[in-house]
Amino acid sequence: MQKQNHNMRTERKSSIKNSATRLILIALLVLIQTGWMIVLMSKLNTYSTAITLTMTCIAVIIALKVFGTHVNSAQRMPWLIVITAVPFFGICIYLLFGRSIVTKGMRRRFNGIEADILKNKLKQDEQIIKELEQKDLGIANQCRYISNTAKYPVYKNTDMEYYNTALESFEAQLWELSKAEKFIFMEYHAIEDAISFERLKKVLIDKAKNGVEVRIFYDDLGSIFFLNKEFIKRMRDEGIQCRVFNPLKVIVNMFMNNRDH
Repeated sequence: MQKQNHNMRTERKSSIKNSATRLILIALLVLIQTGWMIVLMSKLNTYSTAITLTMTCIAVIIALKVFGTHVNSAQRMPWLIVITAVPFFGICIYLLFGRSIVTKGMRRRFNGIEADILKNKLKQDEQIIKELEQKDLGIANQCRYISNTAKYPVYKNTDMEYYNTALESFEAQLWELSKAEKFIFMEYHAIEDAISFERLKKVLIDKAKNGVEVRIFYDDLGSIFFLNKEFIKRMRDEGIQCRVFNPLKVIVNMFMNNRDH
């Protein structure tokens, strides 16, 4: 047990060291990209009147584009104010944090997945709506509206069990996982390869050896100080598939802020 605890402490220290280095490197490279773009555009802006006029025209085009987007006005107005009031600064900020190519591609991909799920996977059981109408017509109408508009159906038989402490919940989770026969899919914002996860990992490894499909999905930023790159390899060696959500990259992209909570 002492040897195991020592190995876990060593692993945590290694993870923190590697993750801190990676985070600092990414932040440094992002700052360099941001600074380079601002300096470049500043030099071009002072080069000639023609470039200044071009920047103003681009600002107008971007402002019109932002104005025509189908988003909440609270999201549009700050962009419109910055771009029109200070064209040079506004263009820089918009190109960096507005709708970059990477963000647009990711959004298009996510929208496609969401559309497929909402249209083909989540379907409303009309019998449930009819049962609700007999009990409360107002609630039934609200549920029908949500189902038709947001494409999220209402279900029944969705009882849940409440646990007073996290420990009770964790023990129940281990028990339920031990009964899995076909698959185990787990999603976390943060994973720390410490004592609690060690118990969980033993159950997952045992189930994987018995033919159960085990997959773990976790956020890169949430786990950056707890896991290093060897974590996925070690889990794969045990028959467990791991995927990282939205890994941190050196490219300036506001989609990095869309974390998996």
